[in-house]
Amino acid sequence: MRLAATLLGCAASLHVASIVASLLVLHAIVSSSAGGPVSSEQVFEVLDRLGLTWILYVGVAAQSAFFVLSVLGARTAWEHRNGAAVPMIAAGAVAIVISLLILGGVIGAAGGVLSVIGGALSLPQRPMRYTA
Repeated sequence: MRLAATLLGCAASLHVASIVASLLVLHAIVSSSAGGPVSSEQVFEVLDRLGLTWILYVGVAAQSAFFVLSVLGARTAWEHRNGAAVPMIAAGAVAIVISLLILGGVIGAAGGVLSVIGGALSLPQRPMRYTA
């Protein structure tokens, strides 16, 4: 369970890092398109003109939710409780899809993979039967 908690904690860190990385990449793309440095305010103006601000809002909200779920899953696994295993697997799978389709990229997807693995390691183990 300690390994599962550690993986879920790392997943939480990756979800936060994916927000920062996505914003930096978005800023770099707009700066490159403009042919020079632009302010963050100008980046948001471009997104607003293109009608794409919803991507930013949904993506940041989703990655923040995955962060909170990963922290709660890590705490549950650390305390040797089994209640978070299946929700963490499901949240990790959704995080992979949202990260690759909306906002988060490879870093958010890596957080989703760690959530799935951490959730799988948190599943209750069946006792082994010994037969003679």
